[in-house]
Amino acid sequence: MTKGSDFLPKNSGFILIAIITLLTQFVLLGLTFPLFELISGKPLFYIDHPYHLYQIELGRALLKQGLLIGFDPFFGAGYLGGLPFNPSAKLPVLISRIIPDAVPTEVFYSFYVFTCALIAPTAIVGMAFVLRWPYLHSALAALAGIFFWWIGALHWYHTAGMVSYVCACYLAIAYAAWVWSLCAVRDRKAAQVIAAGLLGGLGMWLHPTFGFMPAALFVAFLLLNREQFSFQMIGKAMVIAALAVMLNLPWILILATKGGDAILSQVQQPFQKAVGFDVLLEPLLGFWNPYMGSVLNPLSAIICLIAVISLDRIQRKNILPFVIAGCAILLYGAFGAGIDKLALLQPNRFIASGFLLLGLGAAFATGEFVLRLREGTYGLPGLIAGSIAVLVLLVPVRELVREISPDKNGHYGKIPPEITDTPESVAWLESWIKMNTSVDGRILFETSLGRIHGGGHVAGYLALKTKREFIGGAYPFCLPQVSFWDRFGFGGPIGDLSEERFASGLEIYNVGWIVAHSQGLVHLVERLKNVRPVADFGIIRIFSVDRKMSYIQSGKGRIQSRDFNQIIVSDVQGPTLTLRYSWIPGLVTSPPTRIEAEQVLPDFPPLIRIINPPDRFDLHLPR
Repeated sequence: MTKGSDFLPKNSGFILIAIITLLTQFVLLGLTFPLFELISGKPLFYIDHPYHLYQIELGRALLKQGLLIGFDPFFGAGYLGGLPFNPSAKLPVLISRIIPDAVPTEVFYSFYVFTCALIAPTAIVGMAFVLRWPYLHSALAALAGIFFWWIGALHWYHTAGMVSYVCACYLAIAYAAWVWSLCAVRDRKAAQVIAAGLLGGLGMWLHPTFGFMPAALFVAFLLLNREQFSFQMIGKAMVIAALAVMLNLPWILILATKGGDAILSQVQQPFQKAVGFDVLLEPLLGFWNPYMGSVLNPLSAIICLIAVISLDRIQRKNILPFVIAGCAILLYGAFGAGIDKLALLQPNRFIASGFLLLGLGAAFATGEFVLRLREGTYGLPGLIAGSIAVLVLLVPVRELVREISPDKNGHYGKIPPEITDTPESVAWLESWIKMNTSVDGRILFETSLGRIHGGGHVAGYLALKTKREFIGGAYPFCLPQVSFWDRFGFGGPIGDLSEERFASGLEIYNVGWIVAHSQGLVHLVERLKNVRPVADFGIIRIFSVDRKMSYIQSGKGRIQSRDFNQIIVSDVQGPTLTLRYSWIPGLVTSPPTRIEAEQVLPDFPPLIRIINPPDRFDLHLPR
């Protein structure tokens, strides 16, 4: 976009900057991950990581069967799970298909998290290369990319498990620059346009919101380069977008036709859906809570404002696309949740990516200021301003040093190290469940918005390690009709749940044990006559339900085994058999039989009824 003053032969400077950026990020990650733990097999436990681990294990198992979706018997008395229903785990699930079976999912996932973290800031160098930024400006942009990754909301998102989203934010910026260059130049070959569409589609597999930032940047570039407008340009952009969407049709169509439960959980989740001017103002001023500001945000905004006012038209043209796109995304992040359908994308998360764009505009502006200082254009006032700028730069450096330190004060993301030993409460739960429960009954596990179980959403992890079935979802707000989380259960507030309905739910879902932490659920459980306390750990209370456990609601038979997309039933007798598993459209048996939905209790999902069952059959979702 601009020629500027280059210090090295053509392109070699970009390679050097990319190498330095990669090495810097590698060293910083080595201090916080740490590297020797990558092959230890220790899972990441912070916030969403255990949930994603379970989703990858589920998707990996289904892909081996040639399926994108399947019947998961380990949660919700059986539900429709798989690759399309988790926004952050699609690409790792695909990659896991080519990973040898001997590689544990925990090890694979840790490498995926590390790789995403490693390549993200380096993508900014790719953006600078495509836009032909001067080397100085490119180096400053790479530095900004590193700072924003570590200091602020993006680092919190990454360590909290939103790994694919953060990586997608960075890769999308480089991709946006490339798409603009393809569309703006008339002599680009069709193969390049097709490649851009396919890579854009791969980006959407990484995270469904991948196309958000390229679209905003493309429009901003177009507004500032109206003289380059042509119908051929728009045609190329439409072809690229169409190819990207087509590559994602396999999961989009499944989500649209069979993703009712997944969409409902997104609708009910309150995360990242605040609306109001303060949602934008507080991060802009650098306040961390509750909307995760950063000292980089006001610094970037001030530099961009000064640059737009003071620089000439040509240099403003390089900065304004990032300012315009960044401001548009910031407005969506603050007010997008006011529209129900847009709220599904959890708009507040985009505030971090909007400030990242402003940060890149500020990096280019800073490069221009430095060049003018070198040329003496600003004189003594410029020298004073430059000295102040250096002092200001020390603030994010101090923040970065503090972020990679194991000191417990003042962190944006998880306090290092990211990979740790199993939290004490999770290790205790895993051990207790293995030793004191059996596969004959389910566990009612109350999930926690506050992540009281070792700091993460660990129900999926516990199911993987214990091979027990859990009633409800692996995450708050999932499968609400059969789930429990803080003061909520069986489709409504626990305070509105009668003892009769609660007891009936325990019966039809074959619950043998209850793991509770909220006072509401504990008090409700204590009122039941056939339930007794058996263990506790901190605020975690475990109860045993004194009842004959069986997965058979009516008829005769037994569950011989269960696994992802497979329930084997044997010793069946009689003309009908009703299983205490949720009916899912499309389920079949081998050998084939007739399957019906049986509504045993109102307001609960129907159970599975088998007509004229053989004495042994396999229940599954077909390929």
